[in-house]
Amino acid sequence: MKVIENTTDRLLLRKIPWIMGSLFVAIMVIVANALWRSIQTDGWQAEGVMSLTITLCSIMVAVVVFIRYDELVLDRKYGTIQFRHISVFQRKSEELDLSLLESASIQTHYGQADSVRSYRLVLILKDHPDRDSRTHPTKDIRPPNPVYSTGKDAKMTAEIINTWLN
Repeated sequence: MKVIENTTDRLLLRKIPWIMGSLFVAIMVIVANALWRSIQTDGWQAEGVMSLTITLCSIMVAVVVFIRYDELVLDRKYGTIQFRHISVFQRKSEELDLSLLESASIQTHYGQADSVRSYRLVLILKDHPDRDSRTHPTKDIRPPNPVYSTGKDAKMTAEIINTWLN
């Protein structure tokens, strides 16, 4: 996640899937170009036009379904944590009390080979007074973004959050 705003009162982090979005756009351009060339050279032959059109529509549906960006807002002034998930057709937001935030950490996912690891940022929340520790013995862990990724972004973001909390 990238730091958008970092003041004593507010920390705003945003994850925008630029690589995946760019990849989908590039594929759409290639398929649209192939469709146009097919129409120019072969005319309106039903099989070629139909298959390329279906492919192009499938890619557009994938963009709508899979491309979204996530925001995490920590706000001392209002005492809130906000998780925002924004896509083409949907805008979801969840708000929690900032006093519940204990720290930020990372989760590690091991691939098929132990050398392949990916990470994601998670927020560790304090035990909520309404929570029964017998049925929920572990801390509440919330990932602002469900996607694991390689690299050091998750670790650096956790450090930024923990520094901001202190």
